[in-house]
Amino acid sequence: MPNFTKKDKFADLDPLFKEKVVSSSAEAIDTILAQVAKDQEASEQAKEDDEDFQQKKEEFKVAGEQYREAKKANRLKTQYCIRVLKDQGKE
Repeated sequence: MPNFTKKDKFADLDPLFKEKVVSSSAEAIDTILAQVAKDQEASEQAKEDDEDFQQKKEEFKVAGEQYREAKKANRLKTQYCIRVLKDQGKE
């Protein structure tokens, strides 16, 4: 039988980071949080500034359009069928 135990979502965090946080005061943790937020903003900005990434992102968007449209159409068809069944009292 498979084991469906839930993985600790923090398992992949750097052990030194976790140790630093655990041994810090609330004020120090606030400072760490502020730095993490700054790091995240810098990462997001780097992603926006990365021309190669942006080009590939646009190419992916264009390449996936037909699949998104098909998915959208199929969802709409499904919803319509369900609505008709409801209207007929056969849901």
